[in-house]
Amino acid sequence: MSSVKYASKWLAKNNYREDIQAWFYQQLVAAKLNSFLGYALVAGIVGVTALFTAFFGIKGGLLLFSAILAIPLLLLIFLNLEFGFYLTVFCSFFINFARKYSDAPIGTMLDGLIVLLLAGLFYQQAKARNFRIATSKLSIAIYAWIGYSLLQVLNPISPSLEGWSVAVRTLSLWLVSYFIAFHVFDSLKKVQRFTWLIILMMLVSAFYGFKQEFIGFSNQEMAWLHADPLRYQLYFTWSRLRIFSFFSDPTSFGIAMAYTAILCLILATNKTAPLLGRSVLLIAALIMLIALGYTGSRTPVLLITLGIFFLCFTPFLKRSHYRGEYAGGDWNGLHAEIHKQSCYF
Repeated sequence: MSSVKYASKWLAKNNYREDIQAWFYQQLVAAKLNSFLGYALVAGIVGVTALFTAFFGIKGGLLLFSAILAIPLLLLIFLNLEFGFYLTVFCSFFINFARKYSDAPIGTMLDGLIVLLLAGLFYQQAKARNFRIATSKLSIAIYAWIGYSLLQVLNPISPSLEGWSVAVRTLSLWLVSYFIAFHVFDSLKKVQRFTWLIILMMLVSAFYGFKQEFIGFSNQEMAWLHADPLRYQLYFTWSRLRIFSFFSDPTSFGIAMAYTAILCLILATNKTAPLLGRSVLLIAALIMLIALGYTGSRTPVLLITLGIFFLCFTPFLKRSHYRGEYAGGDWNGLHAEIHKQSCYF
């Protein structure tokens, strides 16, 4: 028996593992590094960073310091799927905004986050021995799509292998995010919290769109617009620049505003919700509709019309049933129904 296995069994037998974990938690988390171990850890990080800077310059020191900070962050993402999912959504929301200011491979970093989340999900599912979601019909459909896409590598008339790799990598990673989301949203409270986060982020996006309309675009945004004559021609219509906020183009921004405004209107129809919450939702929907108008895009206007029509005149939605479960707290019934529908995909 190796020394590592022997030590692990000895710690488990004598219950020292829990004591060691509790001691580390007390020293680093509960005491907020205000302890001997915390001081030693901070001093070690500062010392190693200073030594690295002396030998490799300021860039080397910054690189090492970033790596030291990144390791616990990556570990937290791996172990806490909810935190990692929120971080991924936040980063994906601002990715097009960041691309206007940097040439860094931000999209690749986002793909890496999703892969890390998937690895964390597989680890937790294997530990709990719960593979129910992996055998649903929707999951099988996703597997079939991924398998079919991989077979396209052998397609002799495929026009471009590079284009295939970009498309499959992007779509497959976002499709398998379904598994992460299903694992993260296991309670009504989490769904409500995420819904409010999306509404808040869209409101921030709407206000930034107002900034572009009434104050003006930043120098970097103007440089990005002028870098492509065709892009500038598409964005400059009727003697004004169409706003796009944090998004890649005005149409995408308008569609996001339309979707979220409809969501706010749907949630505001819940008669059991507090009056303050319903008022906030209606105000948020109004703000998003105003921002939508400044995009100069026709598609979002059509979506608003269709969304309201679908909400009012389509009995297939069973709005009262789902809204009642959502508002009344019957999350187990709603979650089971969603899983049931996913199995019928």
